[in-house]
Amino acid sequence: NMNLSVCPKRSNGAFWCGRIPLWRTGNLAKTPLIMVKREIVKNELAGWFGEYYDGLEIAATYNLLLNAANMVKHRVGAALCFALDSGYDGLSFVPLAPRLETGAVLAWKKEQAVSVATRQFMKFIKEYILSISSDSI
Repeated sequence: NMNLSVCPKRSNGAFWCGRIPLWRTGNLAKTPLIMVKREIVKNELAGWFGEYYDGLEIAATYNLLLNAANMVKHRVGAALCFALDSGYDGLSFVPLAPRLETGAVLAWKKEQAVSVATRQFMKFIKEYILSISSDSI
C-alpha cells in the first residue's frame, strides 16, 4: 500500500507539513512533494490526485527511500512513499485519504546461481507470502 507520506517533525512535535491526521489530495496539492521516479507509480498517483495532479509542485524525485528521507529532513518537501518497517529519526508517516493501494513484484531468474544469503532471502520471502496469502507461489 502506498498510503503514507513522510514529514519532518518540528521540535514541538508538530508535523512540518501541517498538523493533520491524514493527507488528502487538496492538502498535498499545496505542499512541495518528493515523488518516486517510476512512471508506472506516477501514473497511479495521477489517478489518485485527479484534478490536482497537473498543479502539483514536484520538488524532487527519488529511487531510494533513504534519499527521500534525507530530502525531507532538509525540508525539500514531503515524500510520497510506502510505509515500510523502517523508521527515520525525526520523521513521521502520515496516511493518505482516500487510501491508495498498489502491487509490488519481486522477480529473479529461475535457474540462476545465487549466494547463500540470496537463497535464504528467497526462502524467507516465499514463506512470508504463503503465511499472508491464500495464493500459491
